[in-house]
Amino acid sequence: MSVSEDYHEDVVESSEESVPNSLLVVSAITAGLERDMTLTGFPFEVSMGKLWDLKSQTALDFIVRIEERFRKRNKFHGYFANPTSSSTPGNLRSYIDEKATFSQTSEQIMQGLKRVGNAVERGNLVGGNVVIVHYKASADTDDLGRFLVVLVSKKSGFDFDTDLQPKKLNPIDTDALRQAALFDLNLFAVSYPKNDGDSYLHFIDGKSKSGFFKEALGCEDATPNRESVRNLFEAVNAFVSECGLPRSKREKIVSKVTEHLKQRASEKKPTGLNEIQQVIDKELPVNHVKKGKFCVFVNDNKYQINSVFEPTLPDASKGESVEISDVSKNFSCKVKLSSLGYEGSGKPVLLDDDLNYIRIPLDDADREAILLKVGKKDDDDSIDK
Repeated sequence: MSVSEDYHEDVVESSEESVPNSLLVVSAITAGLERDMTLTGFPFEVSMGKLWDLKSQTALDFIVRIEERFRKRNKFHGYFANPTSSSTPGNLRSYIDEKATFSQTSEQIMQGLKRVGNAVERGNLVGGNVVIVHYKASADTDDLGRFLVVLVSKKSGFDFDTDLQPKKLNPIDTDALRQAALFDLNLFAVSYPKNDGDSYLHFIDGKSKSGFFKEALGCEDATPNRESVRNLFEAVNAFVSECGLPRSKREKIVSKVTEHLKQRASEKKPTGLNEIQQVIDKELPVNHVKKGKFCVFVNDNKYQINSVFEPTLPDASKGESVEISDVSKNFSCKVKLSSLGYEGSGKPVLLDDDLNYIRIPLDDADREAILLKVGKKDDDDSIDK
């Protein structure tokens, strides 16, 4: 069983300031994925709606709201598995190359969802409406845009008419976004099938633990646990820097996060962004404006941290130190962050004010070893005298 199937993260909202003023919508459609109660086994059947009328303000509001809700959720980041039995990569490639229309591509995606949904082990899976949207964030002609696929429940707040056109906009139940996937077509076009670039697939499992979309779309996690931990420390350090705290308090927060990761590693248990947020919140002053905002910060700044991951002790320990080297790799060293400071800080490893150099103390053994290999200054003929 994968980590994402045995551990669930609660929904985390992102900040309202991150909502885009507008999206350039290329195409959108709704498809029904419902069980046919008249047939043996109650299999899923697909019903395709008509292309949305993009002149309708209701339709445009729907798309903005769907994209916003997706962006606000903690996500997993991935690639298409390679090789894969899924037809989705080929379908998207055909769409990018204009060998298939949006309607044809959407139909193929729905057939893939239907096939996986009808597997015996998915007997308890509940259907709903699938909203598929191709949109862009800019008018740049080279921008291929993004392809969003969202399964919404009947109570989602999205209402549709008989043609599956958006009818009215009600208050939206965030939890009703059961499963969703977002494909960055620009990254997909240059990265697949080698998958040697940034992850181009982002998905949420919502309240479902079935991994339905992962299997149906042929995707796999692209952000390994190690990268999630590394990116987490980057996010934590950036976040606490914005909190206006003294260094001692910032270091304590990072230390507490490290302790939490080590504890989970020793227990061989997963952790998640919400747990990390709780660790941070405990160390922030009462009524601090940043309390409860760490997950918001992660999502708004697009740190690629899987919402659930399993840390290891070595990876967790890396948050306590920084590795330093020059461009030419003439030297490298690892320094504990708690030992690093400016002149007058009382720290053993000192930085100059312009952050150009560090000064490291040597013990007797190190001095003797260096003296043996380098000699004294008077013996160095590379120095102008």
